[in-house]
Amino acid sequence: MIAPFWTNPFHVGVYRMERFIRWLSKEGNRIVLLSAGVRDNVQEQPWGVEITLKDPLKMSGKYTDHKDGRKDKYRYLRRAWRFFSYVSIIPDQTIFWAMRIKRNSIVKEHLRDVALVLSSSPPESSHVASLEISRTCGAPLIIDLRDGWLDEPLRPIVDQLWLRRFLESRLEEKIIAKADAILVTSERWKEQLGERYPHASAKTTVLTNGYPVANDRVKNSTAKIPGSKAITLVHSGQFYASSRTRKIGSLLDPILGGGQHGGVARKIDIRLLGNLEPPDLNEFDRWKEKIAGLGWTLSHVPRVPRSAALEMIQEANGLLLLSASNAAIPSKLFEYIAALKPILAVTPRGSAVWKLCGRIPQVYLFDSFSGKEKDYSTVTEFLSACRSGNYQTDVPIEFSDEYLSRIFNGVVDGIRRH
Repeated sequence: MIAPFWTNPFHVGVYRMERFIRWLSKEGNRIVLLSAGVRDNVQEQPWGVEITLKDPLKMSGKYTDHKDGRKDKYRYLRRAWRFFSYVSIIPDQTIFWAMRIKRNSIVKEHLRDVALVLSSSPPESSHVASLEISRTCGAPLIIDLRDGWLDEPLRPIVDQLWLRRFLESRLEEKIIAKADAILVTSERWKEQLGERYPHASAKTTVLTNGYPVANDRVKNSTAKIPGSKAITLVHSGQFYASSRTRKIGSLLDPILGGGQHGGVARKIDIRLLGNLEPPDLNEFDRWKEKIAGLGWTLSHVPRVPRSAALEMIQEANGLLLLSASNAAIPSKLFEYIAALKPILAVTPRGSAVWKLCGRIPQVYLFDSFSGKEKDYSTVTEFLSACRSGNYQTDVPIEFSDEYLSRIFNGVVDGIRRH
């Protein structure tokens, strides 16, 4: 069986795709991985072949000054193009890369005996390409929705322009109807999709993200008591770039309130791992000054490799999670759970994260989005657990790689039987 994957390097989905590749190849399948990049390339892999096609609209990516300090004289033109393409191209700028696939002779050669097509989003244009391949080859189609398309869209323009949302809803409806199976990452995503398309519920399966595989984990997962040193709290990931409602203040305000209400006798060292956008940096500076007044520290560690981030997570006394979504479950939550450290999860009450974490003893939940009077007791309990090392832990088996692989393989086998 050949299973083409569709993905884009400008979006984070690499580790989920690696899991699919590993699970399929373990079952003896040969895989063709199609991805977008800056140049065309074909590379043989132990599991099959990886074909990279140049994205014709590579200017839609992020552009900065040259590394040697020279200004890009076309930067304003690039910014204008990015804005125009963001507003006008449906479903996203990667659609022209997806259209290249139909005309590429190398791709056609490798897809002659295709038995299954699997696409993953974002970007949603990957599903447009996979639908065309599925039709041409007569192969069944699985679509993997890592995030919502019309539900809590990552691109605010979808909700801001009525016509844009209407056109994308027609496209989503068409692809959902043609898909043989649908994968989503939370029960809430499944519920919302089923509310729009009742016929899709029976073919939709929840496949969450999961713990790091054994070779990605840091071996020592024992929580360390800080002693007389400062309590180290770590947040891994982005803020503004992920969602306009994900702000640094939404995460730090509960810690400030919990620390003041609970009378933390020790300093707190808060570290933010990952890139910060300009709006984040402005907010970061304000909060750094505010926190310094308490004798605490706030630092930023940009461009952290995955291995280094996992090590920093393991060395921390406590972990910080901010999820403003009602349906999404951040993949880093599973990395946090496997680290066996206290976790402060700032998320709306009743959200997918809230429901999942309600049975994980090392997670302390705080609702910062309801507008009601805030109860900082769970934050003080979290800080106390970080300080003393006295807390319970659990790593549910249903988020393990082996358990999730059985769900995925069950979906694939079900399609093959039909």
